[in-house]
This record gives sequence, structure tokens and C-alpha cells, in this order.
Amino acid sequence: MTVPLMVADDLEHWGARGRVHEVILRLRLESVTETDELTFRFNGATLPTSSLRRINELYRMNSPRFRTGSCYWFVFHLPQQCWPIKGENQIEVELVRREPEAVAPVALRDVELELRYLMGKAYHRSFVDPDLGSTNVGVS
Repeated sequence: MTVPLMVADDLEHWGARGRVHEVILRLRLESVTETDELTFRFNGATLPTSSLRRINELYRMNSPRFRTGSCYWFVFHLPQQCWPIKGENQIEVELVRREPEAVAPVALRDVELELRYLMGKAYHRSFVDPDLGSTNVGVS
């Protein structure tokens, strides 16, 4: 399955100026099993599994009404060579291998792109910057 993703930000420009902290792509898929093998491509390039975190949400005690259960989140912390371009981008999810007993079709339910910018090149990275330790709770 392939879906378009429009991006208004110019990450090439801001990345060259050291202002991009992190680019996170989240994909939520329904009817995925633990043994399914998937390949993810962004603008034709295969996303590295080294930047992937897979989160199982097949069972939850509660959720917002508009969210469905029985899903997996695939969260990619994108390296710079995989950043989106300004304008239209393409996300492709390919089911490579699946157990024959799994009959429900895999569906792409949600796509989220989070762009985290720095307020300046030497500014702290979050409310509690991990490089400053957990005792530093913000700037005074």
C-alpha cells in the first residue's frame, strides 16, 4: 500500500543550519501479527530497521473513542538521509511474509510526522535535556 504525505517544512534548509532536532515518522497498522515481515519505504528508499521501534497495542484497557485497538505502531526516528522533502512524499508499506493462518488484511490506519526543531543551535533539546542529567529540571 502506498499513501502520499504532504510536507510544508523545508527540512533541507533548516537541517543545514543545525535547527532540526528530530524527525519522527509513526505508522499505525491494523491486523498485523507478531510474525509478519514488513518493509517500509519513504520516497522509494527503504527505511532502516535500526531507526525503528515497534509498539504492540493489540490489547489495551482503554483508549479514546476515535482510536481503534488491535494495532501496531511502527515508529521511525529518521536519519537525515531519510528526511521528507518539501511537497509531496510517498510512504509505502509492503507485507513481505505472513503466516497463512492470518487472514485479516493489513491496513494502514494512521500516519503521523513529527518535526522537532531547536530554538537555537546551542539550546536545550527538551524540558529536561538528557545531556544535562535528570536533576536539571529546566532553565531558571
